[in-house]
Amino acid sequence: MDRIYKNVMLKVEEISVFQRTLFLLAYNYKMEQLAMGYSTPLCDRLVFRKVRALLGGRLRVLLSGGAPLSAATQRFMNICFCCPVGQGYGLTETCGAGTISQREIHTII
Repeated sequence: MDRIYKNVMLKVEEISVFQRTLFLLAYNYKMEQLAMGYSTPLCDRLVFRKVRALLGGRLRVLLSGGAPLSAATQRFMNICFCCPVGQGYGLTETCGAGTISQREIHTII
């Protein structure tokens, strides 16, 4: 997920100043709205649709079970891919699936 984060941010740096500003405004706006428990369907459709398309566009939940995910990466994935991101703790093959963090958006941020 860190690689996806880096690649998306590299693409954001390559786009025009107007598009980059729009992306950052939508990102910050969505972060504030999620913290208050609201959704942002307009931002999801207009701004984050292309980012979601990187992983097929039909994501509902992302789960991470490898190395611990940084809070910034988890927040970025939650915002840009428009779905909750959970983390499994412990050995991935045995107990990671049994110890997934809560998937509610307001507890992740």
